[in-house]
Amino acid sequence: MLRPATADDADFLWAMLAFAASPDDPRPAAELQAVPELGRYAAGWGRDGDVGLVAVDDATGELLGAGWYRTFTAAEPGYGFVDEATPEIAIACTAAARGRGLGHRIIAGLLARAHADGLARLCLSVHVTNAVGQRVYEDEGFVAVGRDDEGQHITMVAPTRPEPPADQAVTVRSVPPGALDRAALPPSEWGTVVARLGQLLDLDDLPSLVAEIGDRPAGLLTWRHDPATGEVEVVGIEAWIRDRGVGAALLRAVRTEARALGAERLWLITNNDNLDALRFYQRRGWQLARIHPGEADRSRERKPSIPIVGDHGIPVHHEVELELRLP
Repeated sequence: MLRPATADDADFLWAMLAFAASPDDPRPAAELQAVPELGRYAAGWGRDGDVGLVAVDDATGELLGAGWYRTFTAAEPGYGFVDEATPEIAIACTAAARGRGLGHRIIAGLLARAHADGLARLCLSVHVTNAVGQRVYEDEGFVAVGRDDEGQHITMVAPTRPEPPADQAVTVRSVPPGALDRAALPPSEWGTVVARLGQLLDLDDLPSLVAEIGDRPAGLLTWRHDPATGEVEVVGIEAWIRDRGVGAALLRAVRTEARALGAERLWLITNNDNLDALRFYQRRGWQLARIHPGEADRSRERKPSIPIVGDHGIPVHHEVELELRLP
């Protein structure tokens, strides 16, 4: 569970700050306190405007992690300082608690608390080598806005948002090949056959991930694993309920599937007109890998329903490959 951080949690916040500053070799709190740029994140915790959440194991009461934000001044900024109206987050989990989704829940909780307090956005700083942290923040809506002078820390910003009711949370379940009940789902905008790179793939022959909000189907992602390359392809993805984090939840789930298979790369194909998708994926850490000139025309020969002109009025001739490298 998550509970609010209080002044009594100061020692634990210092311990988490040590993990955040040096995950593999956390330093004693006394050393952090001696470094003004680090110490100002936790010194005098509990002052006006300080907000934090502590993750606690429901069964044992063990403290698993914490995230908090406070406002800095231009004279004494944090590493991710944007302006004096934008609080900055510090967050870390214990080594034993990593990989359990705590980071996502803490960040989401802080964004919701900030929204309730009337704040427009939050910022944070992440080291360029912390690929896992960057994925978590991108999943929760943070975008990179700059780097420090040495190029070692990325500043990221996200708008705050309200916390959805418990029965409105997005859940994702896995469906094996051939077991998808199409009759229980909304009709697919793209049909059950996908054409890309001049090939046809039947989605019903592939494993799927179904997103749900309460008892309502909210989205669908279909994927395939190539044993020859060890890579995982996202073949199809669509969200039937918009602006609720459905697509992001599906991408997180397929990333988990890919890691379980030992894959080092996720990839997908879209077309040159699909600007909404290009923006969506790149905001979540996906990178442009290559352009396949004329491939949309080849795919259209196999699937004539592919439009000649897309939703944005751009002629659809090319296919765009995006990738996500898995740390």
